[in-house]
Amino acid sequence: EAIEAYARQHRLRWVDDDSNADERFARNRLRLRVWPALVAAFDDAEAALAAAAARSAHASAVLDEVGASDAAMVAGDDGLDLAAWQRLSLPRRRQVLVSWLRQTLAAAPPSSLVERLLREATVDGHRSWPAADRELRSYHGRLQWVPIASPDGDPGRLVVDLSHPGLHEVAAWRGAFRVDAVAHGGIPAAAAARLVLRARSAGDTFQAGPRRPARSLKLQYQASGIAPALRRGPIVCGNDDAPVFVPGLGIDARAVAPRGEAQVALAWLPAHDAERASESQGEGSR
Repeated sequence: EAIEAYARQHRLRWVDDDSNADERFARNRLRLRVWPALVAAFDDAEAALAAAAARSAHASAVLDEVGASDAAMVAGDDGLDLAAWQRLSLPRRRQVLVSWLRQTLAAAPPSSLVERLLREATVDGHRSWPAADRELRSYHGRLQWVPIASPDGDPGRLVVDLSHPGLHEVAAWRGAFRVDAVAHGGIPAAAAARLVLRARSAGDTFQAGPRRPARSLKLQYQASGIAPALRRGPIVCGNDDAPVFVPGLGIDARAVAPRGEAQVALAWLPAHDAERASESQGEGSR
């Protein structure tokens, strides 16, 4: 009524949409049948419903804040800590799932998925649940969102230049490397100009720290609690074919550059994460 009154007052011409009178649409049945009867029976219906909507919005905002705060305490880059999550009350567990999944999936999670996880996600055992184009998996007490399938076959050996900061797509491995210039803890930028990508080999070892022993990738993955689905990705090697970077584990301590030398840090992003990183990069450039 307010819009129509404004149009009449200012002598504006308009076109009525014929569908506004079609009661096949729920919005029209509500406006033409339900609302007039409601207002006729209750003079304050409009004000009461508006107030209820405002209270609901405020309550929803508080729930979102609590869920985000709890999620920050029980979840990190390596997934959701199921033991810490289960110590919360049921309403807070539900809200943490909604908050964490919304951020992880970049979309509102289906209520059916939230309810299944509330019933089935436990610290013990390994389970999986479909989620968007990937799946959620519980592994060693953490809930993680992981790829469903690895690349078809062995993409073979690829030579790449990862010496320049930015996002470097590797189509054969269905993902991309994010390269950042760092002051310490990276690999020499000169060495990163020619790196070899290959599939995992039975004899591969990884040294997690300068004073720690080199161990097989399987043992390192298990010790770090890396789910099998997160172990996929190319092994990055130097000229001697020794791993310098392993997806899920990071840079081998034996390949770290000395302080003061130009160096870069690497991160492997599976296809979905690479797409999101690329979109984020595009938004930043605009």
